[in-house]
Amino acid sequence: MVTSPDDAASSGMRYDLRRERSRRNQLTVAIVLLVAVIVLALVLIWVLRRDVIPSSSAHQSAPTLLVEDCVAAYFAGAGCHT
Repeated sequence: MVTSPDDAASSGMRYDLRRERSRRNQLTVAIVLLVAVIVLALVLIWVLRRDVIPSSSAHQSAPTLLVEDCVAAYFAGAGCHT
């Protein structure tokens, strides 16, 4: 129970300081999340644009060429023997 005006003012100040600290923490979290969203959006754009460049068969790896050969042989009726 509050007995003096000084205690009431002190209690009110503590409450105001706690609210200010809480608001500051919320703002910090909001800014961190905003930065994270921007970074993830930039990474997504980078990944999507990176795969737009058509790759030639010279740059394909051996397993990719093997699969393509097997698929072509299967549809030609010859089967795939590795």
